[in-house]
Amino acid sequence: MVSLSHNARPARPGAAAAPVALIGALLVVALAFLYAPLWSACWKEWWQEGSAYSHGILIPPLALLMIWQRREELERLAWRPALTGLALVLLGLTLQLFARWGCSTMVSWASFLVVVTGGIAFVAGWPVARRLLPPVLFLTFMVPMSAMLTQPLVFGAQMISTRVAVLLLRVMGFQVHQLGTIIQMENYTLQVALPCSGFKTLIALSAFAACFTYLLRGSLPKKLLLFGTAMVLSVVVNGLRISLVGVTGELISSTAATWVHDNGGLPVTTLALGGLYLMARILKCPLAAPGSRS
Repeated sequence: MVSLSHNARPARPGAAAAPVALIGALLVVALAFLYAPLWSACWKEWWQEGSAYSHGILIPPLALLMIWQRREELERLAWRPALTGLALVLLGLTLQLFARWGCSTMVSWASFLVVVTGGIAFVAGWPVARRLLPPVLFLTFMVPMSAMLTQPLVFGAQMISTRVAVLLLRVMGFQVHQLGTIIQMENYTLQVALPCSGFKTLIALSAFAACFTYLLRGSLPKKLLLFGTAMVLSVVVNGLRISLVGVTGELISSTAATWVHDNGGLPVTTLALGGLYLMARILKCPLAAPGSRS
């Protein structure tokens, strides 16, 4: 006679994953409640007209894409929950208390990063947390930065875009005079205002370049060069857009120039993304296969 003990009974499929899924769901609900003011600030900024963070709504899906692309590598890792991750969670929660007291979005976001990283380490272990750190940090691109930090960047981008536009107009044979951020042509004058500074293009293209380079296979120097190329392209394409506005105003009318100004963002951004893809081909950085180490 063969007896089957209780311990020998086969486990139901998915039974081991059920506690992990439950913990994950509870963590998501807790984070949604705890950081509600942060999510509210992000949502308002994403849908505000002329915002530099209108791309923010695309960042979470791109972060999930980054995780999915490494899914096989993550599946091969042994999950070893680490109690030290709990200490990091407590530190992040302390930061959140200071953020709520000081109404600071940046401190609240730093708290979120610390809590999520510590939570992943506590549930799955530090090796998993390290693999997931790039997608977690990538989420920073969706959070509006403090004006105190961005103001110098905006002004710098404004001046550089103006100079690039003036250079392009002169290469095209137009008589141009620059006075600060004002571009004077023979029959048309335009001013590169703060919304046209190129900061919005810089932030958006930086985000997509960060995701793109993460999904590629190649050495770190090549990836850094590719990311730097995206920064240069953002300035060049914004200068190109401004110069096209000037050419249209000079040769056609101010009404036509306004139309180009309002509708020229998407074409030049597409041009920049095409340039980024071409640079990746030149550097021989193909798309990494799922589970491969880039």
